[in-house]
This record gives sequence, C-alpha cells and structure tokens, in this order.
Amino acid sequence: MENTISDWAVTVVLADAAQVYDGKLSILGGGWQTIRAMTAPFAIAILIAVPWSETNRRHKMLFTLRTADGQPVAFGEGAGSVPLQIGTEFEVGRPPGFPQGSRFNVPIAVNVAPLPLQPGSYVWTWSLDSAERDEWRLPFEVRP
Repeated sequence: MENTISDWAVTVVLADAAQVYDGKLSILGGGWQTIRAMTAPFAIAILIAVPWSETNRRHKMLFTLRTADGQPVAFGEGAGSVPLQIGTEFEVGRPPGFPQGSRFNVPIAVNVAPLPLQPGSYVWTWSLDSAERDEWRLPFEVRP
C-alpha cells in the first residue's frame, strides 16, 4: 500500500522557545496566536510521526512566512529582497524490533530571531515533500 501525505501525523506549534533533547521536544510558552511587536525570539515546534513505509527515505520540509493573503514575506531591498524560508531534509531509519506499521517520532525545534514585522496578520506555512495541509498552517497576529 502506497502512503500519501494524509498518512502523516504532524503537529506544529508557535512557542516562546523550543528544544530537542534526547529525542524529546520541550516547548516553553507554546500555542500562542497573538503577539505584540516581534521584539523577542520565538520558536516553531514540530513533532512528525513518520509512517513505516516512509522510513529509510529522505524527506524535505520547508517553512515559509506569508502575509494573510498568501504573499511571501521578504526582507531586504529591491533585487536583494529574499522571502523568509526555513528548510531542511531528514531521514528516519527503522529501529530493529519495531512491528510493521509503527510510526516513528521526529521532534524538531526551529528557533527564530526577532523579526521586524509590521502589525498585521501572518501565517507560517509548512510543506513536506512539497505538499501542504491546512492543519500545518500557523496563523498569527502582530499587534502594535
């Protein structure tokens, strides 16, 4: 049976800080959606449950910061303007002794420096192997 992106279980949360230690994801101040001016660092905490059939393969993940209307948020001037994207690749092996059909957790903490965002609505979109799902979106408001 071929897995689809709907077979993945993924949880993404905005937090004040996050860290991965010894295979565990620690989150401080998680679950916010409104923040006053972005004057402090923050984090995106991700817990990915990789399906059995997707182990031993490379996968690409990408976060893109967008405005409420879906436009990428870019920093820089003119031709040097670059959209804010954070991405990486990962691969999960199958440990011996796990029954077929098991899922394997991959905790990821992305800590981000303060961003010079104007008040308004924003969303972090997250894609896995170029696929996106609505529940992987992290909308938030920056208040004056």
